[in-house]
Amino acid sequence: MPTNLPAEYFEAEKRYRAARSTAEKIACLEELLSAIPKHKGTDKLRADFRRKLSKLKDAAQARKKVGKRESAFHIDREGAGQVVVVGPTNVGKSALLAALTRATPEVADAPFTTWQPTPGMMPMENLQIQLIDTPPLNRDFVEPELLDLIRRSDLILLVVDLQTDPIGQLEDTIALLEEHRIMPGHRQGRHTEQRRLTFVPLLVLVNKYDDENSDEDFEIFRELLEHDWPLLPVSATTGRNLERLKQVVFDRLEIMRVYSKPPGREPDLTAPFILRRGSTVEDFALGERGLRGVGAPQRHGMPPVYMLVSSLLYQRCCSWEAVSPFSPAIGSVRSKCAAPPRHHHGARGLAPPSDRHMRHYPKLGLSSGF
Repeated sequence: MPTNLPAEYFEAEKRYRAARSTAEKIACLEELLSAIPKHKGTDKLRADFRRKLSKLKDAAQARKKVGKRESAFHIDREGAGQVVVVGPTNVGKSALLAALTRATPEVADAPFTTWQPTPGMMPMENLQIQLIDTPPLNRDFVEPELLDLIRRSDLILLVVDLQTDPIGQLEDTIALLEEHRIMPGHRQGRHTEQRRLTFVPLLVLVNKYDDENSDEDFEIFRELLEHDWPLLPVSATTGRNLERLKQVVFDRLEIMRVYSKPPGREPDLTAPFILRRGSTVEDFALGERGLRGVGAPQRHGMPPVYMLVSSLLYQRCCSWEAVSPFSPAIGSVRSKCAAPPRHHHGARGLAPPSDRHMRHYPKLGLSSGF
């Protein structure tokens, strides 16, 4: 029976045969399986690939159990977001990390100084954002685990040197990322076939924008670019535009700060919870209990979530709204709650309290905003 394999299968097969590391082979096999149509003619082929995939995963798991030290590229996510700093060698990635955080990476004029990723925490008002300095992206060799780290990140800061062929550095780095199916988030609409592609928001940092004498160089660079790229000129040496960079990173992470208000007290505006924009009160409550991937890494301790949920359940299909006191244009976070469950007292089911009894129940307010 004919298999009728699509063109995507043969492209994935070429990548599988060229793969060297176990991680690359596993990714290629998964891509092959997703490209094979499911019918009787491909049953044997799919079964063979599943066996190979199972063996590779078992081998990878066995190597981990031998006692091999955990990879330096596995960095736990901390703070309000994980941002990777990437680019070619000698563009100032480590200098930027040192200027923005308390991390102490090795900074030198010699190329290829950084061989392992170095994390640091960048303060932004009353929250922290994780920045990770990475080894240079080079065509001669790219660590597969570095590519995985980039795929998992919330934002890519691509650094180029304003004084040393920034256009070539930008084009080469983007081409290298796209060859490994890592695409800038703002170009997602240009790709009709998005299977196995990873879209990550990207911001181009034009480093060595040290003073006013660099303004003309930056304008020339921007005019010569063929495509529209999100650009921000900065200087790790003089600190120019670094405070602006913090705000731009915060905006591109698309997060918001949420402040809890215990009953009878003022809101605590010193230690916010962090949620994605568009989150609801339900997301806030469930995220703090670990049921969803929307938590508050910035906040220690547990807010009165159970009181929040209880208060919402007591209200009959009413809306909760928290409007930002800092930026009204952001809008509000809304959550509709369903009709409350019946409360049991012994064997009898009692109806929920009426509106006139609502004043006897504590209510919890939240303030959200930038």
